Amino acid sequence: MKLDKVAWFTTSDGKVIGVVLGRDEMTDVPKAYIGVCGGKDERSDLAMIVLKGAQFPVAAAQALGV
Repeated sequence: MKLDKVAWFTTSDGKVIGVVLGRDEMTDVPKAYIGVCGGKDERSDLAMIVLKGAQFPVAAAQALGV
């Protein structure tokens, strides 16, 4: 997946949530994912969200400013 944008959010207890927006490299279809991550290394956090995060509606990601 080619990553375009990401937005980071923090919960009240300090967990980091990322919303990632990108395009499938094979089909060029926009995709979005949401997930909790460690918050220590942006690159590994992005990879973790794309691999293990939940699919997220593209329109909702865009509405969040992603």
